[in-house]
Amino acid sequence: MNKLSLKTLRDLIRLRNKLDAVSQISWSFSVLNKQSPIAKVDEEDAKVLISAYEEFLQELHTIMEKE
Repeated sequence: MNKLSLKTLRDLIRLRNKLDAVSQISWSFSVLNKQSPIAKVDEEDAKVLISAYEEFLQELHTIMEKE
């Protein structure tokens, strides 16, 4: 049986969920970087990468604003 208070358990779960979401964004960023090194992308692909990176940052911002 868990000896943590419900509030502490809730807080731990909330923080873990945030960090899991950040980890997923980091993984996605890493995959894109490995697939498309900056030195090898053309203008069109660079624009797609910029859009993806901006989305990652927006997701991160949203995650960090949640309570």
